[in-house]
Amino acid sequence: MTDLERLRQQCRIDFEDPATDSLLLSLQKQGEAFVLSRVNRTREELVEIGGGEWPEDLRLAVLVFVADHYANPEGRERPNLTLEYLVRPYQRLTV
Repeated sequence: MTDLERLRQQCRIDFEDPATDSLLLSLQKQGEAFVLSRVNRTREELVEIGGGEWPEDLRLAVLVFVADHYANPEGRERPNLTLEYLVRPYQRLTV
């Protein structure tokens, strides 16, 4: 399954549309940036932690981010607690 197919599946999209696909891929990049900023780590560190790829929890966090922003393009009043739950174990805390 390709990244785009996983994104469509997570968003429950059962059709192909170039504009929608472009939006999903853009949201995926934003989701990855969100995860990186939340965990305060580099891509390389996450790949090392995950044994050659991002940990499954963080890949799922990106999918949740995409689905949430696809379904709620205007944003939320409160943070998505599922995202926080998935990301928190990987956070590097600094003082």
